[in-house]
Amino acid sequence: MTPNKDLSPYHFMINLALEVSKQTPTSEQEENRRTLFNDIVTTATTTTIDKHLKMIEIDKSLLPLIIETNNIFFYRPLFFPCIFVNTDIPVLEDYTIKGIFTIDENVKETNYNNNWYIISFAINNKTNESTMINMELLSDNKEEEYVNYKGKEASTSPTKIQQIKNEIKNILCNIVDFVEHNKHDISQTIIKTSIDENNKKMSRGKLPMPTKIFIRPSKSFKKYVDDFNKKRESLGKLSYQFVVRGHFRHYQAEQFSSKTKQAPIWIKPFMKGEGIIISKPFVLKS
Repeated sequence: MTPNKDLSPYHFMINLALEVSKQTPTSEQEENRRTLFNDIVTTATTTTIDKHLKMIEIDKSLLPLIIETNNIFFYRPLFFPCIFVNTDIPVLEDYTIKGIFTIDENVKETNYNNNWYIISFAINNKTNESTMINMELLSDNKEEEYVNYKGKEASTSPTKIQQIKNEIKNILCNIVDFVEHNKHDISQTIIKTSIDENNKKMSRGKLPMPTKIFIRPSKSFKKYVDDFNKKRESLGKLSYQFVVRGHFRHYQAEQFSSKTKQAPIWIKPFMKGEGIIISKPFVLKS
C-alpha cells in the first residue's frame, strides 16, 4: 500500500504506522522502526488519546512567516508532553513536510532528558517518495538511517536530508514559541474531544482524535500577514525587493531574570527595498 499524500498528515502517518507495524522485521533497524511505529499506533488508537497527545493545526496564511523566521535550537518545555503538527508544510521548493510528531523527553517516567524526539515525513513532490526522518532536537547524528515508506534506503541525498532536518527543527521551535509567547499576533481556537466521542468514532471504524488547537493570525495581525504573503508571492517577478528573514530574540544569558528568559520576542520577517522583487537563497545551519 502506498501512503496517500492527499490524506491529512495525521491520517497519513497513522496509516503508514499501521502498515509498518504489521511488517516482519529482517534487521535490528527494522525491528526498532517497527517498535517505534507500534508505540505510535497504540497511542493513536485508544479512546484516551487526549491524555497523551494534542494536535496543532496552523492556518496556511501563517506558514510563510513561520518558514521565513529563524530560531535557535535549544530545549524549551513543550506545552504538552506529546504534540502533532497536522499541517502540510512546503520546504526547500521540492518537498512537503507531512506532519511533525514531537515528544518532550523530559516528561518521560524514566531517562529524563532535556530534549525533543521528533518523527516526520518529507515527501518529494516530484517523485512522491516519502522519507521518514526521526531525530532529537539537540543532536546531529549524520549516521542515522533514513528510509522511504517501504523501509528501503531513501534516495534523498544526505545533504538534502540535513537541510530538511534543520527546516523541521526551525519550524517546530517557531510553532512552540508562537503558541507559548506570542498571544498578541495569533489567536488559538481549542476544539476539545471526549472519550464518548472517540468511542463513537472507533465503533464506525474511524480513528479517535485528540484535542485540536487551531493557530490563526489575530484580527490586528491579519493585514500584516496578507501584505507579506502578497509581496512574497511576487518573488522573481518585475521589481527590486527581497525578504528579510525574521527571528526569535531569546534572552538566555545569566544576567536575565527567569521571567525574561521565558519571553522571547519575535522579530517579524519583512520586505526590503523597492522595485523588482528578487529571491535571496538562505540555508539554515544546525
